[in-house]
Amino acid sequence: MTGASTPAFRERALAALDRVVANGLAGSSDRQRDLLRYLVTEEVEGRGDRLKAYAIATEVFDRPADFDAQQDAIVRVEVGRLRKSLELYFATAGAHDPVRITIDKGGYRPRFELAGPAASPAPMPSEAPPSPRAPRSRRLALVALAVAGLAIGFWGWREFSSPPARSGPRIAVAPFAFSADRDGQSYIGVGLRAELVSVLSEFEWLTVFPLDRNLDAGSQGKKKARIDYLLRADVQVAGDTVVVTPQLVDAETAALRWSRRYEAHLKASEMLAMERDIAARAAADVGQPFGVVANIEMTHVETDAFNGDEAYRCHLRAIQFWSTFRREDYVSARDCADRMATNADANVQAMRAILLLDGARLAYDPRPRAEVLTEAAALASESYRRSERGALPRAARYSTALCQGEIEIFKRVALAAVRDYPNNPATLLDVGAKLALGAGEWEQGVELVARARALSAYTPNWYEFADVVDAIRRNVDADTDGLHAAALDSGHPLLLVVDAALQSRLHNEDARRAAMKALANAGYDGPAEASALVGRQCWSAAAKAALAGRIMAEAGR
Repeated sequence: MTGASTPAFRERALAALDRVVANGLAGSSDRQRDLLRYLVTEEVEGRGDRLKAYAIATEVFDRPADFDAQQDAIVRVEVGRLRKSLELYFATAGAHDPVRITIDKGGYRPRFELAGPAASPAPMPSEAPPSPRAPRSRRLALVALAVAGLAIGFWGWREFSSPPARSGPRIAVAPFAFSADRDGQSYIGVGLRAELVSVLSEFEWLTVFPLDRNLDAGSQGKKKARIDYLLRADVQVAGDTVVVTPQLVDAETAALRWSRRYEAHLKASEMLAMERDIAARAAADVGQPFGVVANIEMTHVETDAFNGDEAYRCHLRAIQFWSTFRREDYVSARDCADRMATNADANVQAMRAILLLDGARLAYDPRPRAEVLTEAAALASESYRRSERGALPRAARYSTALCQGEIEIFKRVALAAVRDYPNNPATLLDVGAKLALGAGEWEQGVELVARARALSAYTPNWYEFADVVDAIRRNVDADTDGLHAAALDSGHPLLLVVDAALQSRLHNEDARRAAMKALANAGYDGPAEASALVGRQCWSAAAKAALAGRIMAEAGR
């Protein structure tokens, strides 16, 4: 970096750090001050490229050597808090500071900007462009909410009645219902709600705001209310146990779209950590790519095309499988879909087509692969004929076209989906991966994956391996922080294959063996079966060779 090695830059950056710690973070925790000192010091000393989740967790937050960023959200949550504190400080008391410190969403490296009436925000050392920022009033309210839970009502009503600042689904978070076996604990529900709003706001593709009152969902159309979903929750405290049950409700129809139960132990000394943990888990389930909102948005045409409760329950089972790719979840989703075989609904047909593709590529369907692909293609074509504008029919059509070698049809339908759903990370990730891995359009595909990452700071690594395969193919390094741990934790067969090939390239024999062992546990025992799994994918010869070649090369040693 250009400025990091100069004494003048170092002096100005450290002076800015001292001002922020003394003034902007005076009321913050030692953890926040230590985090900022660490980030700035590493950057100005030329070690900014080391600022990854693992290094921060182990060196700042005393996490153990086996820290897994996929399971422990402390770094994302704490950096998100720090980011908002910096925005608040430089919008108020630090507005006239000569140097501003910012941290872009989706990253951990600080940037240093010259401030002043004549200066445009020019980054001093960092090459990364600044990320889009929310309006000042919204930033201030989110910070206040996360820090002290102040001014929720006024700001919530202002956001509820003002024009949207960005496109994408709008989620209103209602006051949480709270009950406890002891008095004086209602602050737990308030804290959980504040944390959930804060973490959900990290997803750039969503607009999230609190309400000062419980909205009667369905009593007013979303055009008037200008929200798409209402998120509410029941919080129950009994003894040392906290149970949180959030519910996502369609703001127009009042239909329940999703619900889940989260449980944690309650310790006074770990109250904040408990609230952050539950909020991070719930926010990831709601807002991440392939999370519930992304998948619901993919099924919207003019109206919700899933007709009937049974069809929608099958869709939820499919969502569960698409978030894990585990065999047992596939069986449940497929059984439900098969019971809907006589349903002419376009989305039901599309869902069945995609599940058939999954069964063929993961060997979950025992029939000959060609037979399964032919059935899937017929369903997808009929689904697309009925609803060319529906996102799920489009996904089924372009996916089956790719598997049938109809590359031009794939590109036409897939890129139309990207044009119509430019802010849906699930669409961008799916099309990007298929462009790169299936059509061989590596540059364009990886760029779409990068766009999806930028929209969602919490995108799991195991949905993003198109660029990793590209790096393996070109024999270059890739940013794979956390991928190995995510592969072992998820048991995702394709991610395990990618991880095994990556570890082979890096000559990490223990990690490669661990990935192959997990593959065996998933039903793909040995390099030959792993290579056969790769061979069943609707990928280009180059993508298949990059992975299978690595796996079989290790087997021959």
